[in-house]
Amino acid sequence: MNSKSAWRQISMLNYQMSLQVEACDLLLGDNQTIAELKKAKFDVGISEVIGQCGLGLFKQLGLDHMIGTSSVGLIDSMAELYDAPRLPSFVPSYLLPINAKMNFLERTMNFITSLLSDIAIKGLIVRKHEEVFVRHGVFASEDDFYHKTNYLLSNSDEFLEDSRPITAKIIHIGGIALLGKAQLNNVKLLQMPSVFREAIIHVAEAFPKITFIWKVDKDDSVPHLANLHTFAWLPQQALLDHPKLLCFVSHAGLNSVLEVTRSGKPSILVPIFGDQFR
Repeated sequence: MNSKSAWRQISMLNYQMSLQVEACDLLLGDNQTIAELKKAKFDVGISEVIGQCGLGLFKQLGLDHMIGTSSVGLIDSMAELYDAPRLPSFVPSYLLPINAKMNFLERTMNFITSLLSDIAIKGLIVRKHEEVFVRHGVFASEDDFYHKTNYLLSNSDEFLEDSRPITAKIIHIGGIALLGKAQLNNVKLLQMPSVFREAIIHVAEAFPKITFIWKVDKDDSVPHLANLHTFAWLPQQALLDHPKLLCFVSHAGLNSVLEVTRSGKPSILVPIFGDQFR
């Protein structure tokens, strides 16, 4: 869903969470798996916190120490649970394509979006998970879980995030998987998918002096163009580090944003959903 409407994005998020809740119900009801995990006697549990199932699992296993992770960076309501205040007056919502320099209308939109997000997450998503927890004998509220969570590891870079107060519980680890500058290897030329084929061909034809590289499925085909090269797999980090790269086009996935920022290359971002609009 490509929409800048906060309510439409919240609706999509609610749908995604309903799938997570269903999967959580299956996991917590798998007595054999739970028994095997209990035998391992883990000391600490690490789980994504957007969906609370991992927290319920850790409660079943009797773990007292938990570490939360966030693949989409620091979300408003999530930060609040780790003692960082929610400040819509100058901290933009992750659902809106605005920055910290907001005018009055944008501040109003940001405040309303913050309220809607809180209602959607705590009133719908959290409640659904708590119903699953109770069904499987896990009696604790979401706040109880978060108070037992020692740290939140956020997939974000503090220099890319908008300025906001945080606490010692919140640790930015964005780019932790990025290695040093990589060298390009010889990659075999493959074929290009038919989706958006004509548009990409048109752009490549319009700029014959620029070389275009596209990551595609290997079973697809495309008419030959001297300046358009297609591959089934690409060493993205090595390409971004190459001195001849002029521009990087992406849907603004957070990991790609972290990689292109690290490389210092110009980029064109085409956001589709959720935090990508930031």
